[in-house]
Amino acid sequence: MPFRPADLRRVATRALAGFGVRPERLRLRLAAYNTTFEVHTAAGERYALRVTRPGPDRAHVLSECAWVLALDQQTELRVSTPLVGPDGHVVEVDGRCCVLTRWVDGAQRRKWRSLADLRALGVAMAQLHAHASSWSPPPGWGRPRLDDLWDHHPSPLDRLPSDAAEVFSRCEAPLRALLVALHREPTHLIHADLHGGNVRFLPGHRVGVLDFDDCGLGHPAQDVAICAFYLRTQPNAEALVAALREGYTSLRPWPAPPEQLEALVVARALTLCAGLLAHPDPALHAWLDRVLPRWTRLASGWLARGVA
Repeated sequence: MPFRPADLRRVATRALAGFGVRPERLRLRLAAYNTTFEVHTAAGERYALRVTRPGPDRAHVLSECAWVLALDQQTELRVSTPLVGPDGHVVEVDGRCCVLTRWVDGAQRRKWRSLADLRALGVAMAQLHAHASSWSPPPGWGRPRLDDLWDHHPSPLDRLPSDAAEVFSRCEAPLRALLVALHREPTHLIHADLHGGNVRFLPGHRVGVLDFDDCGLGHPAQDVAICAFYLRTQPNAEALVAALREGYTSLRPWPAPPEQLEALVVARALTLCAGLLAHPDPALHAWLDRVLPRWTRLASGWLARGVA
């Protein structure tokens, strides 16, 4: 279906009816990889409604919900807990899986200015990993293994400009080998998308975590590297990663040696590239065109340092 606001709003309205929620106000907050609406009711309730991109099926999304519900019930983490409607935690509209979650209060961190925030995020990441490493999923549960460089999408190499394709193709073999090696070690669920847009901070650096849509079975070093990937654009990136590490190691050993972390940061760029090109929304392809030169420089620099 077209990715037009009016169409998405119609899907959202039907999904809310499926959850038995009558919105007083429905605000489009994000239309990107997935679509998110902010929902207000006459009773003063506030929710987030996610209209998932085409592709993920009900079982895939329910498995995500199972982990978030367990985190809500078994830890002190603030998470985007899914609500249950007459048909369960997922309402399907036009082939799109819709999830209604509790609103997670707090400020976003598009620009990281506080090292204390990163330390708090490191603690939260370690708490997620501690829970996942001992959690027993319910029968029928299934999330993907995060062991494929292209995240189980078609290779993007033949759709990229020649300079990016050449650099990424040189990265492919060593990064695939690294992922294979990592997944010979113990793995567990990881969030796999912990960046500033997916966390919220209340006063006192109290972290809230949302958007578990990318969660899957991975190595904890992958979670660390994904977070570090998004910090790379900040002027104080090294200090921010150090603060993340300080928070994480207050609970668990740091899982990523420096060379491995650097390689996994590059791997994140390649994985995102494949995912964005596989998405049916052309707006995401246009966004990729803007960031691809930066990602190509990142990968090229990694190769030039002789680490592959």
